[in-house]
Amino acid sequence: MIVVLVIGMLASIASANYRRATDEARKSACINNLRQIDSAKGQWAIEHYEPGDTTPTPEDLDPFIKGGIAKIFCPADSTKTFATSYNINDLDTNATCRLVPTKHVISADNS
Repeated sequence: MIVVLVIGMLASIASANYRRATDEARKSACINNLRQIDSAKGQWAIEHYEPGDTTPTPEDLDPFIKGGIAKIFCPADSTKTFATSYNINDLDTNATCRLVPTKHVISADNS
C-alpha cells in the first residue's frame, strides 16, 4: 500500500515538472521565432530603405526567413499558421505573439 502511495506521489511530481518543462520549451521556441521575425524586418528595411513607421507584410519578410514565413508559427498554435500566431507590427515595434502575448515576449531578460 505504501509503495503504491509513493509511486503515485512521484508520478504527480514528474507530471507537473513535465508540463512546466513543455511550457518553457514552447515559450523559448516562440521567442526565437519572434527574434527571427524582427531580424527579417530589419534586413527588409535596410534593403528597401524603409522608415521606422512602415509595417512589412509576411510576403515582404518571406525571403529573409530560412524556409519561408510559412515555417514559422507559435508552438501553442493548433492551426500552425503564421497569420494566427504573430503580429508583425511596424519596424520600430517588436513582433508579438497573438496566442500568449503576456508570456511570449522579447525582453531584456531573455535576449
